[in-house]
Amino acid sequence: MAQPSTTDPSPREVAEAMYAALRRSDRDALRARGRRARGPC
Repeated sequence: MAQPSTTDPSPREVAEAMYAALRRSDRDALRARGRRARGPC
């Protein structure tokens, strides 16, 4: 039987990393949308 490599992240770590990236991109999108709604200033 193949042993899982010690370098592979656990499913929990993968999920947390994906969630963090999603939150980051969502926050950036909200910031850009707010800036566009308020105008150039």
